[in-house]
Amino acid sequence: FKIIGNDWFLVTAGNIQKYNTMTASWGGFGVLWNKRVSMIVVRPQRYTYEFLEREKYFTLSFLGSDYKEALSYQISQIA
Repeated sequence: FKIIGNDWFLVTAGNIQKYNTMTASWGGFGVLWNKRVSMIVVRPQRYTYEFLEREKYFTLSFLGSDYKEALSYQISQIA
């Protein structure tokens, strides 16, 4: 719960031909009708959203705190 609520994780969706990864910090884990589930919240404006809508599966990756600076890198920092 701490990782999802306070730290960041990566969401990857798509297929072998085309995919995208984004950082996220909203979601949860639980059990629903005797099945293990994960839930994430992604705005429709995010590029990854179209992959999440189209594909059946997605991946959540959790990295150690030493990666937080790298994960906070924004496109605006490139310009």
